[in-house]
Amino acid sequence: MCNSFFYSKGNGITFVVCSYVKSSLPKRIHHFCTKSSSENPSEGLLAQHSTLFLNRETADVSTYASFLRSPVVSRSLSDGQKVHNGIVLHGYDGDFLLGNLIVQMYVRCTHLDDARFCFDSLHDRSLFTWNFLLKAYDGLGFYKEVLYLFAQMLQENIIPDKCSYVCILSAYASNPSALCQAKSIHCCVLNVGLNVNFIVATALINLYGKSHDLEHACSAFESLIERDIVSWNALIAAYGNQGLDIDTIQIFYQLHQEGYLPDRVTLVHTLCSFARPSMLICGKRIHASLYGQDIERNVVVSTALANMYGKCGSLKCALQFFEQMEIRNIVTWNAMITVLAQHEHGKEALQLFKQMKLEDMVSNKVTFVSALDACGTEKCLNEGLILHTLMTKFGFDVDVIVGSALVNMYNKCNCLQEGQRIFDLLQERNVITWNVMITGYVHHGFSKEALRLFDRMEKEKIALDDLSTVGILSACGLEAALTRGQIMHAFALQCGFELGIVAANTILNMYGKCGCVDDAQMLFERMQERSLVSWNSVLAVHAQHGNDEMVVKLFCDMQVKGVAPNENTLSNIMCMGSHSGSVRECISFWLIMINECAIYPTAEHLDSILDMLGRAGQLDEAEFLIDNMPIQPSALSWTTLLSSCRNSADVIRGKLAAETSIELDTGDEVTYITLSNIYAASGSMDQVHCLHM
Repeated sequence: MCNSFFYSKGNGITFVVCSYVKSSLPKRIHHFCTKSSSENPSEGLLAQHSTLFLNRETADVSTYASFLRSPVVSRSLSDGQKVHNGIVLHGYDGDFLLGNLIVQMYVRCTHLDDARFCFDSLHDRSLFTWNFLLKAYDGLGFYKEVLYLFAQMLQENIIPDKCSYVCILSAYASNPSALCQAKSIHCCVLNVGLNVNFIVATALINLYGKSHDLEHACSAFESLIERDIVSWNALIAAYGNQGLDIDTIQIFYQLHQEGYLPDRVTLVHTLCSFARPSMLICGKRIHASLYGQDIERNVVVSTALANMYGKCGSLKCALQFFEQMEIRNIVTWNAMITVLAQHEHGKEALQLFKQMKLEDMVSNKVTFVSALDACGTEKCLNEGLILHTLMTKFGFDVDVIVGSALVNMYNKCNCLQEGQRIFDLLQERNVITWNVMITGYVHHGFSKEALRLFDRMEKEKIALDDLSTVGILSACGLEAALTRGQIMHAFALQCGFELGIVAANTILNMYGKCGCVDDAQMLFERMQERSLVSWNSVLAVHAQHGNDEMVVKLFCDMQVKGVAPNENTLSNIMCMGSHSGSVRECISFWLIMINECAIYPTAEHLDSILDMLGRAGQLDEAEFLIDNMPIQPSALSWTTLLSSCRNSADVIRGKLAAETSIELDTGDEVTYITLSNIYAASGSMDQVHCLHM
């Protein structure tokens, strides 16, 4: 009857009864009452019954221990502090059990400063408390605190267990640059034989995976006598994060062959590695293997599948699967908006954002960043302004990541002044923010502003990365600022940025625009990897400087090495003809590209050929080309022919070209001036007077 009475009422009644009758109960029931009071406490209970802590006879170590272990008190800072005060008041603060429980209580309440203060005050600490604090620091990303605490642990001759090693290995995994120190911990693990423990081994696999040391990651995996799905997941993540698709697939199939069932983490990691166009078939096979498993209700796996289809470029499949999903969370919506924006389907991405709002889904930072990217892609300034207003409402406009995306959106919408204003208003700016602003100026041809911003960047001691270097080198090329470009090239060499294909191409282009043909060629020959952009850049340098033989040689080298030319290659060949008059060679290259490479000339290419024929004085051929163009000649085409007629004082063709050009573009004054010069050169002054009337 006593037991049923104690448990008959909740919400604090049990506590009242126990505290009232405890003194009259036999000692054997004392523990039961303490247990009873700790199983169903309510928040704020200690404030109502503080008399318990003023009575030394009713409050002993086991009572306080029960309170500190209770779910409410152990996570309520105010109640926990009251218990702590009671312990100090009654002189129990030196007790081993209570001291350790107080530390654990402050950790659960995420008051780590108080937890550390109490921890340091303890004369005797349990290994559990050491691990509890280590785990708390690691969970919150306090990497250095984990290292200091672990070092203190060793200094005090506390022998770490598997939990201790997992915490320290996890901390090192968050800082891959400290791999050498992490390997010393690995040696300790080997010495005590914990490398065969799957929890510790999994931590080692994670560590080496994040440090890009796959050899040691595999070694840690192979040392396991027994494996679980978590250790397999760690190995798959290690390979997948480095883009080693084939290895990831092999591990996934090996997992199947050894009889392990993949869980949702396995599927998510594997699908992430398949999220590229070349892996679409493999991704579809994984999807097919999940048939009948009701994956539409598993939001994590479903999101990974939709993301995989989207990043593989199969947007139709991604959207269809997205529509079939029964459960969608913010990650799902963000994934779809992001892939649509990345594939330049900005309008569809913004439509999805509006649909998300209609379904009362709350946006986060990732949502706004992706939506702003979509606005920039489509030049949708009005939608961008609406997003800016929403961001300000939710307080995201002060965030450095969202702020950088906002600056980028304004820059892409050709609102550089507004982009600069937002940039200046940001309280925090990282290197990405600076890169966005510099790239915006360079993209729109404002190279001087880009260089001024770089000067400001240096004054504020912002460390440059490879993208910053590329932006500044591009600005140096536009300004033909050779000395500054050479300094940036030296910096790129020092930092190893020149090894990157994008940086190397930009440096090559910079030297070309500064007229340093030999330096550009030397860099091209030194490049370990060459893209089509590299070949086109060096072709452009030689074409612009009339080095016909080098252009021909490079074009032949391209064909030998199996590099397929594109429209830009054809433009560079045409440029060579315009500068040097090598009409026959240019026409032959043009025919090769049409017949063998299936590259059909654009209006720009045809106008270049017109210019080349005109400069060579071949006006009959130029007129024949303009009359037989596969596309409608533009005003520029006729103006190009008109300029050629001026050089030859060809009045008849000049008049025809001028009249046709004026019909297409009535406001072009240059056409009238050019025609007037043709009349003057041919001695037809009366026609000149007629034009001026």
